[in-house]
Amino acid sequence: MDFHRRLLRGMLWLLALAAAAGIASIFFSTHVMGRVAGTAFVCAVGMALALPVSRLLDDERSRAGGLTSLASIVVGFVLASAAIWVEFLAGWRWQERLALTSFIVTITGMLAGFLLPRLSAPTLRHAARLALLSELLAAALVLLEIWMPYGQGFDAKFGQTGGLVVGSGFLAALALVGLGVDTPERRWSWRWVGVGGAAVGLSLGFLGVWYVHTHDPTLYILSMSAALTIGYANVLLRIPLGPSSPLIRVGAIGSLAATAALVCAMSLITHGFDTQPDPLLIKVAGAGGVTTACAAMAVLILYRLNRRVSTAKENVTDITAVALTCPHCDRKQSATMGDSACPGCGLVFSLKVREPRCAQCDYPLLGIQGSVCPECGTSRLTPSTVTP
Repeated sequence: MDFHRRLLRGMLWLLALAAAAGIASIFFSTHVMGRVAGTAFVCAVGMALALPVSRLLDDERSRAGGLTSLASIVVGFVLASAAIWVEFLAGWRWQERLALTSFIVTITGMLAGFLLPRLSAPTLRHAARLALLSELLAAALVLLEIWMPYGQGFDAKFGQTGGLVVGSGFLAALALVGLGVDTPERRWSWRWVGVGGAAVGLSLGFLGVWYVHTHDPTLYILSMSAALTIGYANVLLRIPLGPSSPLIRVGAIGSLAATAALVCAMSLITHGFDTQPDPLLIKVAGAGGVTTACAAMAVLILYRLNRRVSTAKENVTDITAVALTCPHCDRKQSATMGDSACPGCGLVFSLKVREPRCAQCDYPLLGIQGSVCPECGTSRLTPSTVTP
C-alpha cells in the first residue's frame, strides 16, 4: 500500500511540474521548458500505468506478467522521452518513429504481461499461447514498418499485415478457450468453425495486401464475422451470470450474430460497400450494434456481480474473528482465530479459515457462486474441496 501511495504522490508532483513547465513555455516561448513539461507528463502517465500493474507482483503466479508489464512501461517511457528531446539531434522523422515505437512497446508488453499468467491456466493455456504469439508477431511487423527506410515502396504493407495477424489471432484465441479441459458434453466442434474463419480471414487479408488488389472485402468480412461470433459465444457460455444467464446469453449472442449477418448482407449486396447500402439496412444494423454493445456491458456487470460477493473481505488473512453461538451454553460471542474459550461455560474453540480452491486447477473459489469451478468446470463438491 505504501508503494502505491508513493506512486500516486509522485504522479501528483510530476503533473504539477508538467503544468508549471507548460505555463512557462507558453509565456516565455522556451522550447526547453515545453520539453520538460512533456517529459514530466509522460512520466506521470507511465506511473499511472504502473499503479495497477504493480499489484500483479503481490501474487507469485502473476509476478512474471507484472515484471514484463513494468519493464515495457519503463522502456516505453525512455523511448517517449527520447522522442521529445531527439529533435535537437535528428529531426522530426526520428521523433515520430520513437513515439510510435514507445506506444507499440508499451501496449505489447502490457498485453504480454496479462497473457503470461494465463499460459498455465487449464482453460486458457491454448488461447493465451496463440494470442501471445499473434501479438508478438504483429508487434514485430509493425516495428519493421516503422523503422523501414523511407522510399522502399511497400506502402505500409508490413503494418497492415501486423494488423491482420493480431486481429485473426485474437479471434481464433477466443474460440480456443476451454480447449483440453471441456467435459464431453461441453466439447463442441463449433469452436473449429471460429478458428477456421480466423485462418481464412488471415489468408484472404494477406493475399489482398500483398498480391491480389481487390476492392471487394466481402469474403474477408464473412470469415471474420464467423470467427467473431463463434469466439464470442464460446467465451460467453463459460462465464457465470447468475439465475438469468440463459436469457442474457441468448440475447447477447443473438444480437451479435444478427448484426454480423446484416453487415455481411450489406457487403454482399453492395459488392464490398462499393455503393450506398439501403438506408433501412443501415439503421437496423446500427440498432443491432447498439444492442450488442449494451448486451456486452450487461454481461460484464453480471459477471462481476456473480463472481465475487461485494461484502466479502479482500483477503482471507484479514479475518481475525468469527461470530458464533456456543453449542454448549448457547451464548453468542466473537471467537478469535486459533484457540479460545467460551466466556460462559469455558468450552474451548480451535478455529481457522482458509480460502477454498478448485481441486483440479487450484482456482480461487472464494465468493464465487455456482456448483462448478468457472475456470475448468470441475464440480466444487469434491472431497478435496471440503476437507481441511
